[in-house]
Amino acid sequence: MNTQRLTISLPNHLYDQLMSNFGRGQISQFISEATEKLIISKKIEAKINPVEEFLNLKKELDLPKLTAKQVKQAINKGRT
Repeated sequence: MNTQRLTISLPNHLYDQLMSNFGRGQISQFISEATEKLIISKKIEAKINPVEEFLNLKKELDLPKLTAKQVKQAINKGRT
């Protein structure tokens, strides 16, 4: 997975809770997962169609066109 390093500021009490519950090595993973869940829930609240969003992102990134078979293979690969 590609990552981007960033610096954030947190209130001391939140930082202390993160350190006591997760430790240094797992804070990034926790924040990443929590952020992703929050973004998804906000999109659901805003009734954003995830398929439509994916197709728009694909257009923006100018990705190569995939056949239905290739898409299905990629989905199945992710499920195993």
